[in-house]
Amino acid sequence: MFSPISRELVTTHGYSLNQINLWKVGENCVDKLETLTGHNCRVLYLAGEHEGGRICTGAGDETLRFWNLFEEKRTAERFDLR
Repeated sequence: MFSPISRELVTTHGYSLNQINLWKVGENCVDKLETLTGHNCRVLYLAGEHEGGRICTGAGDETLRFWNLFEEKRTAERFDLR
C-alpha cells in the first residue's frame, strides 16, 4: 500500500517473521526504513485510513493491530481485538 501523504510504501509478509515493512520510495531506488513485528502468524490483511496516518493489519493469529506509521514521530500502537 502506498501512503497518500508521503513517498512511502507498506508491505506485509508472512512466514517466518510475520512482519510489516515500511519503505521510502526514491527516484531510482526503494530503501527499507523500518520493520514492525507483533503478529504471531502471517499477516493476511492490510487496510489504510483515508487520511493516511494509520494502517490496520489482520493476521492468522486472529488479531487486528493498528499502527501509526505516517506521522512525523513514528509510533506503533497495537490493540488486540479478540
